[in-house]
Amino acid sequence: MDVTLLEGVISSRTAEQLFWLGRYLERCENTIRILRIFIDRYTELSIYPDPMRQNIMARIYSAIQAQHIVYPYIDKELEVQEFNLLSCKEMAFQLLADEQCAGSILNTLKYLSNATRTNPRIIIL
Repeated sequence: MDVTLLEGVISSRTAEQLFWLGRYLERCENTIRILRIFIDRYTELSIYPDPMRQNIMARIYSAIQAQHIVYPYIDKELEVQEFNLLSCKEMAFQLLADEQCAGSILNTLKYLSNATRTNPRIIIL
């Protein structure tokens, strides 16, 4: 009896493709959440420019810059960096659509698209 014909059983290849599909979706969702928080804090800072908000923004900016909280999640000592308004806008663009940034939403969606193209049967509408 062929095991692949049993209901509810999938091949190891399909299971691996589903794993990567889920991983790319999770990575994209995390990057979107970080970008949303970054933009929210940036907006708060422009409305209420006090030292506490500047410190929060500097820490988020530094964590993104050092790739602590975005893919590829490099684990090294975090050094809080100075930032300015232009660098914050550049950082937001980098997280959104920079093709050179491995963890950008654009690149993650490309990985996701490639993962679905390898086995279109795993996508059920």
